[in-house]
Amino acid sequence: MAPKAGSIGQDKFPRGRDDSVGRGIRLCWSNCRKLAGFRFPLAFRIREQLIFIGACAMPPIPPPPPPTSPLLTAGNARQVAAANGIPVEPLAFGAAVNACINAGPRLHPVEARNAGIVATCRRWLEKLPGGGSVLHELGDSNHRLKTVAGLLAAAMDADPVRPERHPGEAGISEYNRVRAWFAAPPLMFWTRPHAFIETTEALDRMLIASDLGDDLPASLLRPPFPACYVRFGRSVQRLLAPDNYWPGSYPARPQGVYVFETTRDSMRTLALAAMHDLPGESAMGMTCLDFLIRDEAQPLNDNILAAVTDGSAGDRSADLALLQTVAKVFLYMASPQAVMVEERHSSEALNKLSRLGPKKAAKLQRQLPDLYDRILLGPSEIPGHGHGEVSPHLRRGHFRMQPHGPQMSLRKLMFIAPTWVRADKLGAPGNE
Repeated sequence: MAPKAGSIGQDKFPRGRDDSVGRGIRLCWSNCRKLAGFRFPLAFRIREQLIFIGACAMPPIPPPPPPTSPLLTAGNARQVAAANGIPVEPLAFGAAVNACINAGPRLHPVEARNAGIVATCRRWLEKLPGGGSVLHELGDSNHRLKTVAGLLAAAMDADPVRPERHPGEAGISEYNRVRAWFAAPPLMFWTRPHAFIETTEALDRMLIASDLGDDLPASLLRPPFPACYVRFGRSVQRLLAPDNYWPGSYPARPQGVYVFETTRDSMRTLALAAMHDLPGESAMGMTCLDFLIRDEAQPLNDNILAAVTDGSAGDRSADLALLQTVAKVFLYMASPQAVMVEERHSSEALNKLSRLGPKKAAKLQRQLPDLYDRILLGPSEIPGHGHGEVSPHLRRGHFRMQPHGPQMSLRKLMFIAPTWVRADKLGAPGNE
């Protein structure tokens, strides 16, 4: 069974209303624009069209000149505010948003947490005229990703401390719009019941070598928490990596994916935001899409296929692989065969902190930015099976509905794991 929702923890905003939906977004940052003597990341490029329900595609904005000033950070925000007579709250939140955009050594939600994304956002909105209503809206756990990003972008645009617009630009500035997209996923993650989910390398390979049965109804796809961050292992990274995140420039490495379960028009929707490391770049990339479950009784495969053949232009094979991988992870967690270990490194360290002396407490305090609670999912190795004199190979696995009960009239989810046949003939059983 999955851990109880309250066991991982959350920060809370009040509740509010909902809005519209977006999908098919690929964004990345480069270069900067000047503000108060410092520079915020600004320029972004779009590999494919930005596809919104009821909205038109948006052309890329040309990048500005390379930066010559240092980046606004949590460490210098107060100094910049004092030197320029600017309120510190928008600069502190801007620094936290920068941490959501810039590539760092830790997982994306952890970098955002360490930068204080929730606390700085709350203080900024409390000081911003009209920000109280936005703060209330952000607390609605039914809000979808595009809704939260839109609320943030509008609030950023209403703040008098904001970067200049591009010539002739009307409406919300694209600078604020795209910054909001990078800030919204971690903000949603830390303000809702959430969990980090990390798969073992063995499970990654098992899921890649397994198929989704056509008898699986879409109703079985249930994330264990309203907000999840699934970290990818090396095998899945290779599977999901697009050839060119930005044509001719960026061979992206998917780090992980945010998954938020919400509703749209009384239908369940999974909003996915995959974060990409871009080798050679100081910023991250993002791929977003909404998976609308139109019919809970319809086969899951049909719903997934409909989501990636909805008339959108371009190659959707990467979206298909992402949806299938996320579905397999959650189905595995729901199956009786699931191997799960809940590791509470951050919670245990925080509980221990108050019982330590000054020197040991200071040492542990320095380790806290690297710690987080997680669910470790999967076995340590792929099971092996001896079967006559056949060549060694990996027999594919599958998820299916297993008949059981009186006269086999009932059905339950089963995961038939991939198996190494004649693993004894391999150089390293279960690890080739």
